[in-house]
Amino acid sequence: MFCITLSKSIQKTSLNLKDHLCFMIMQLNFIKLKKHRRKKMSYNKILEKVNSNESAVGLNLAINSPHLVEFFGSLGFDWVFIDCEHGSMTDSEAENMIRAAELYGMAPVVRVPGNEPHIILKMLDAGAKGIVVPHIDNVEDAIKARDAAKYPPLGKRGSNYGTGRNNNYGELIKDTQEYYEFANNNTILFALIES
Repeated sequence: MFCITLSKSIQKTSLNLKDHLCFMIMQLNFIKLKKHRRKKMSYNKILEKVNSNESAVGLNLAINSPHLVEFFGSLGFDWVFIDCEHGSMTDSEAENMIRAAELYGMAPVVRVPGNEPHIILKMLDAGAKGIVVPHIDNVEDAIKARDAAKYPPLGKRGSNYGTGRNNNYGELIKDTQEYYEFANNNTILFALIES
């Protein structure tokens, strides 16, 4: 059956046999990989522990080391604090640390470099379960941070309609409103008052 399908589809395209076989292998691998994708949204481990009257144990990393995140995750740590304000960590490096935390169900908490909605949004879309916003000096600053971190009706967070990596690229929660509610309930916002 595979050979018949392959020969018929080759006739309809301008691909040569080698290119077409590579394409078919990629399709088969995708089907195989899709079985291994996350089946449900991951809850915020900090909130799970706190709601169960348990302590959530974590660590602070100001250096770019996904390996250390994985190591501490394997030891059973519940969360990791990823410091993007102090140090030279890039957004991509922070995202890789978030991925490493997710491997062990740790809640990645990111301190962003400032109270800018696009920075907060980027880290949440990358999968952060918590955001620490520095330099909150007044109520307006706190509202600005909340609006950036929470979807309506709690805030004004911009939307990728649940199609980002934090929702397994749209595979886990299909309904946008349901996704907003889940994300709002599982995102912790810390306002760091420094004045």
